[in-house]
Amino acid sequence: MIAPATPPPIQKWLLAAFTMASTSSAVISPSLTTSLTPSKLYSLSILFTSSNRYLFYLYKQLAPVLAQGRPKWLPLAAFLPLLTIPIYLFQGLWALAAALPLLALPCALLLFFFRDPNRQIGEGVVSPADGRVLEVRKEGGRIHISIYMGPLDVHVNRSPVEGIITEIRHIEGGHRLAFSKDSPLNERVVWTIESPFGVVELVQIAGAFARRIVPYRKEGERVLKGERIGLIRFGSRVDLSVPDLPCLSLSVKKGERVWAATTTLLEVGEC
Repeated sequence: MIAPATPPPIQKWLLAAFTMASTSSAVISPSLTTSLTPSKLYSLSILFTSSNRYLFYLYKQLAPVLAQGRPKWLPLAAFLPLLTIPIYLFQGLWALAAALPLLALPCALLLFFFRDPNRQIGEGVVSPADGRVLEVRKEGGRIHISIYMGPLDVHVNRSPVEGIITEIRHIEGGHRLAFSKDSPLNERVVWTIESPFGVVELVQIAGAFARRIVPYRKEGERVLKGERIGLIRFGSRVDLSVPDLPCLSLSVKKGERVWAATTTLLEVGEC
């Protein structure tokens, strides 16, 4: 009755739920006692175990594509909808209709937030983050680009250039809104990369809800353009600073959408 692909702990849990439902009329409302015949219980078990096979398949597919640095329990969120089985058996269809969205929606949002898709690497200096360009300016012989990551953006950050990571510096700070003028004073991680264009600086900035920045790389390592370097959980903003060289020309402007590793921020000519 239980799908073979179902993990043993889930099999035991399902069998216990169906056994309790079919043998204990004391815990089932009178209306359900008369309606839950053995044949209906068997059909119901097939329905839920088939759904569980799909969820287990979903778990196996999601685990490799979820972001490194995610909460360890996150892939198990795919099994939360199974809690609707006893809700339906003991409380009825209306309780199921109310509970399913409450369980499924947060689960789907968490899995969606921590997704980490593969990317086609773009030309030139690429964007380190998904999001919208907040600011583009030239100052002090450098080009500064700020990118705001919205709640629906991928929050895994990537290296904009190839080079050697010479420094990773964590700086304590506040948790202001990412698009506020004071957000550069927030908690942040500053990356310094020695690249073919000189010293490139990338700053991961935590926001009002982001409370953890997870670096993937270490000082002294070589990083390729477009490689993953870190994650901002529920995070918010990335600032990029590149030397203002004659061979580098801006290809984005304020307000434009960009995608990490794919969108070209600076086109490269002959240096």
